[in-house]
Formats: sequence, structure tokens, C-alpha cells
Amino acid sequence: MDPSLTALLGMPVVVLAGGALAGGALAGSVLAWYRARPAPREHWAPIGAVQQAAAPEGMAHKGMAPEGMAPKGAAHEGTAQEGMAREGTANAGPPPGRPTNASLGRDNRRAKATEAAYSAGDTADLAFHQLVAANVPDVLMRLDADWTPIFVSPACQKVFGWDAAALLARPGFDMAYPDDRDSLRADLAALSPLAPAGEGAWRGVHRDGRTVWIEARYRHIAADGGVLAILRDVTRRKLAEERLIDALARADRAAAADPATGLPDRSVFEATGARLLAGGAELAVLHIAMDWDRGPAQFRAAGRPGLEPAGREAGLWAGGEAGEQASGQARGHNDPADTAIPREAAARLTRALSREPLVAALADTGFGVLMRVSDGDQGVAARTRDLLRLLCEPYGLNGETIDAAAAIGIAIGPRDGSCIASLSRKAGLALVRAREAGAGSYRFYEPAMGEAAARDRDLRAALPAAIAAGQIVPWFQ
Repeated sequence: MDPSLTALLGMPVVVLAGGALAGGALAGSVLAWYRARPAPREHWAPIGAVQQAAAPEGMAHKGMAPEGMAPKGAAHEGTAQEGMAREGTANAGPPPGRPTNASLGRDNRRAKATEAAYSAGDTADLAFHQLVAANVPDVLMRLDADWTPIFVSPACQKVFGWDAAALLARPGFDMAYPDDRDSLRADLAALSPLAPAGEGAWRGVHRDGRTVWIEARYRHIAADGGVLAILRDVTRRKLAEERLIDALARADRAAAADPATGLPDRSVFEATGARLLAGGAELAVLHIAMDWDRGPAQFRAAGRPGLEPAGREAGLWAGGEAGEQASGQARGHNDPADTAIPREAAARLTRALSREPLVAALADTGFGVLMRVSDGDQGVAARTRDLLRLLCEPYGLNGETIDAAAAIGIAIGPRDGSCIASLSRKAGLALVRAREAGAGSYRFYEPAMGEAAARDRDLRAALPAAIAAGQIVPWFQ
């Protein structure tokens, strides 16, 4: 079996017994045609190979020319007709290894087809990229090496209210909130070939003036030093987060509210103060003590028996359980004023200090205030005097007018202390001195107050041992 026939047919040829091809006479005809076919130009074969193949009847072997067209042996002795070759050499084609016209044409056609395919692919890619840029909700922005926008996707119309042409005509960072532009520049400056990716969050300004919260991702472009930015509008998510935070804060306040006044309790007071101090705020911590049903003449007489230097929640005027018992005996147990006056005082403070961080209830009749310091001690003192006048105004209860008295102690952070616990303790010490001064008084904390309180503590701690040792003999009458 001629192996070239198998190559031609592109599949194995089944040989039957006796060497005949499957298909009988048809297979024999195919074999005869294949042996008699002229060689394709791209498969030039040597003369010898041609002579070995069966030629059609009437064709010469030596010259492969029809009888009578060339002298016998002319193909060997001289130059044969055009396209013939000398015996033993290849036909009149190009030398082996040199491309033929047919192969060049075929290569050209392949190159053109490849180029057309790439061109079609590039066109499809470009169309796809344009489709993505036109339909994604995020703003795609291309910045040059100077951070000047050179391309903005159509989504900018919805996010910022400006179309792409108008936005490109504006200054580079004009769409960012003025207070956030420095942080935006810092995010871009951090990009480099070694750190090509970055992200940030900033506030944008919509064309109608409202604030747009932007979540941004950046990519450094090594080819020209520019930046690709993807800007996502997260305003709705941000507002939802703020509403959730407010709801949680209200729930916390409700859970930690003082039952008599509805104000936050000491735990909220200390947590809020700690957060403000950690943020670097200059803060005034006020402790307020009140009493009622007594006139100013009795205010100093109440003195400070039983009041701990740090203040027992800066509460009832006499302080401690002794003061609470004295006030209860004076007014009578379950006096409606004990509920109505603290609630009304809390309402007055809340209205007057609506722009301050916090008003809290530190005891049944005591309050704590966190106040921002913007104009020094003089400004704090002026606002404290206003609070005292407000709290000392008469209270009405069931047609009865009840007089009230108040005093305030003040500590300033971080000048007087860096933590809320220390500031609260020192505001309590200042409150003791304010109460000693009389109704409507206030005092700022001074270091000497701490020294006096320390001496008082030492004396009270030493008294029991001194009495037990007979060093002090108490007399009762």
C-alpha cells in the first residue's frame, strides 16, 4: 500500500485480504488517479520520483513531455521546455528552503486574516470598555501625572450633578469638600510603582450644594505616572449608618437614663467625657448641686457635713446619707418636690445647653455637665453664672412657689487632668468650696483644694484609732 495515499486521505486505510482497498473497484480507481496526478507546485518532486509513478498513456518518462514535442532524450541533453528540469535535479521550481509565490501568497492571506482578527478584537474590546464606562454606577476617572482629570465617565452626572465636559472644565479637586481636599491629595501622593493601589473616603459637593459621601479606590499607572480612580457614591449607606448609630445611642441613653430626670447617668457621662478628651478637646467638667425649700440664708448653714471630698455623686446639699436624711426630715418623705424639681431643673439645663456635649444626672438632685471650652476661663465663668441664675429661679408645684439654691464646681481638662475620672473628682472638690461660699456660687478647681481634701481624709482615717487609744475623749451632750 502506498503510504502517501493514507496521508492524502487523512486517515488510516483499511487493507482487505489479498491487498485490495476497501471499496473494491472504486478504491482501485482512486489509487490509479493518485499515482497519475501531477505534483502540486508547492510539493515539487524530483524527476526520479515522478518516473517511478505511473504516468498516463502517451506520456514520456524521461522528459515527461507528450510524444513529438521534444527529441528523444532532449530532457537530458539540453534545456527542456519551460518548467522542466535536468534529470537528477528538481523541477524548475525554486531551490529548497526558498519561499514560492504560492507560499508567499498564502502567508500574506494569513497575515491579513490575523490582522483583521486583531482589529476586530480591538474594536470589540473598545466597544466593551465604552459600554462598561457608560453603564457602571461608579465614576471612572483618569488623572494625568499632575492629577488633572483627563477622562470622566458619564456616571458623574448622577453622583456630582455635572456632566463629564463640565466636570473636566472645573479645577481638579473642585468636586471635593474643601475640608477633605488635603486628605485626598495625601491619598494620591501615597501612590507609586511600589505601592500602586490605594483607597480613601471623602466628602464631595453635589451641584445642588448637598454633601455626597465618596468611597474611592486608586491605581497608579506606571506608563505615564497618572492615576485611575473609581469613585463610589456611598451617601445612602453613610446616612443609614448614622441613623443606626443615633438609634443605638438613644437606646443606650434610654437604658442608662436616670429614672427621676430622664437624663443619662454617670456611666454615659464618663464615657462621653473620655471620648472627647481622647480627641484632644478642651473640656469643662461641671458638677452642680441643688437644694430647695430653703432660702439663701440657710445655704451656708448647711455647710458640708458628711460630704466626701470627691462628692457623693455631688448630690443633696448636706451630702452623703446624713444630708439625704436631713433633707428628707425637713421636707417630709415622698415630697412631690423631690421628683418635680429635679425634672424641671433637668429640662432647664437641657434647653440652655443644647449645643454642649452632655447634661447628665449624677444623683437624685445633682447634675454633671460637659462643656466645650472656646473662650478660656472667662467664657466658662460667664456661662456658669447664667446656669446658676436659671437654676435658682423659683419652681412652681401645685400652685406653690418653691425656692431653690444651686452651686457649681468646675475643672478644666486637660489642664486639671487628662482623664474624666480625675476631672470629675476635682470638679467635686471645687463644688465643696462653692457650697461653702453660699448660694449661687461657683469655684474653679485649684491645687490647694486637693491638698486640703487630703488632710481631711487623713484626719478622718486617724480618728477611730485615736479614739480607741484614748488619745481623744469624745463628750456627748
